[in-house]
Amino acid sequence: MAATLEPDDRAKVREFLQKRFSFEELETLAFDLGIDYNALPHTTTTELSMGLIGHFERRDNLNCLLTKALSQRYDCVVARISARLPPGSPRTKVQIIVAQDVLENLSVIVADLAAKLRIDVDQVELIGAAWGSLRLLVGLPQEASDTLVRSEIHGLVNGRYRVVSITAFGSLDTASQKAWRLLVVHRASWQPVPWNSAVRRASWQPIPWNSMAREKQLNKLLSWIAVVVPILVALIGAIGLIIASRAPPSPSTSTPEPITSKYSFEQGVMGWVKQVYTDSQSCVEISRTGEMHYEGRYSLAMRMDLVGADPDDRKRKGEAWVDMMTSPPASGESIPLDLTNRIVTAQVYAPQGARGDDQHPNGFQIFVKDEKFRSLYGPWSDVAEGRWIQITMTVSSSAQAGGSITPGFDPSRIRVVGVKMAAGDDSKATYGAIVYIDKVDW
Repeated sequence: MAATLEPDDRAKVREFLQKRFSFEELETLAFDLGIDYNALPHTTTTELSMGLIGHFERRDNLNCLLTKALSQRYDCVVARISARLPPGSPRTKVQIIVAQDVLENLSVIVADLAAKLRIDVDQVELIGAAWGSLRLLVGLPQEASDTLVRSEIHGLVNGRYRVVSITAFGSLDTASQKAWRLLVVHRASWQPVPWNSAVRRASWQPIPWNSMAREKQLNKLLSWIAVVVPILVALIGAIGLIIASRAPPSPSTSTPEPITSKYSFEQGVMGWVKQVYTDSQSCVEISRTGEMHYEGRYSLAMRMDLVGADPDDRKRKGEAWVDMMTSPPASGESIPLDLTNRIVTAQVYAPQGARGDDQHPNGFQIFVKDEKFRSLYGPWSDVAEGRWIQITMTVSSSAQAGGSITPGFDPSRIRVVGVKMAAGDDSKATYGAIVYIDKVDW
């Protein structure tokens, strides 16, 4: 499939972006997708919408834009267009801190970074650079981002720039993430200046001295933050001490809780695949993503093409599942598992539009299968939009209310675990975007 749009479809996508998103929301969308919108035409909402479409079309990654936009503003027409395109390659952001006081030529740094990651320089987006803090924010394909974060790169451009740290944007503290959004989306006291013609992007430098008023405003803000933050920290600490003094003593730890769930997706999709049965075709793609997560940094993304009124019933439901014989859980348990009377859980997240018809809402079920692929489906859970919910089932030789069971199912010989999303009974709604799965456990 080609990753470009027919003229009519392009017009529909442009209309969707310019009517359903404000100008600032499109700026934020570009930031979330790891690109610098200032490098695109962006005088008006229409111009920025076309700039975003063209940017991703040129990189054969249009569904990256559509999937992200649909997760925020669902539209059945655009969802249909998305379903006809190849899957998008997710992008994410990485902060690089260097030791130098002056960064002479950012295009050379970006080119060297692309060479080290063995990707085309056009895939590296410099989103922002803060001279005072010696920080660079770059947008990269997900795989390249993961490689960079795991790497031990100590220098760039033949050691001219010493690398202090490399951190995924999602792992930055909230204050740092907000600071980058302030600089990149809201501009703060920074403005774009062109790079050399070899790299068609924009970098960031301080505002000229004839705009000192804005610079002074920012300095006042930073000074205010420097005074107020320590006071707030001390106040919060005092409140914490009061609460702790009234609570029963408990052992303390300085390290975060380890991830103990059986499938957390921190190391990839962990063997999970989409269902291919003829009556379960609405899950069209499975991938790991850093866009949403319940624990750790990643979750499993199910891209859906759910059609409630499908006359053949092929797209009324879809599933993601794992054969534990070939892809065992992180706990290393022997397969098949004896899960008799054990509770199996999963966290699921559904964006706006995923619920479908409020009178006949779409829903989730968790399921298991024994070594002979006889199944047990847990209770139905209505989709709740915009938040993580836990779906559960108790594994036994009988079905719970709202669930189903294949005769002869053996709860002591479990081989498969999975999650199903389906249209509500009598629903004619459609949904063509992503839902997220995380922390599958028992």
